Amino acid sequence: MGQTSIALLFRDRITVLNGESFSLPFTATRKLLPRYELSELTDLRVAVVPAGAARERKSRAAFQYEYEIDIGVQKKTTTRKLMSRR
Repeated sequence: MGQTSIALLFRDRITVLNGESFSLPFTATRKLLPRYELSELTDLRVAVVPAGAARERKSRAAFQYEYEIDIGVQKKTTTRKLMSRR
């Protein structure tokens, strides 16, 4: 199981996100540590990030794996844009 399952989980989530139609365009990417400078956040950034993993023994020969991911959405906005929504 292990690394292959994690890679498939990431690929599947990214494929689903990129295959949907949202009001703002973006391309989801896999990131370990999504760090951006403010100047890079003029466009919407969507990052799929590992959040945790657990393994539990189910029998002598079998384990159950549970993986967690976070989906981060980042975009720089201006005060003017925030104030106009009120």
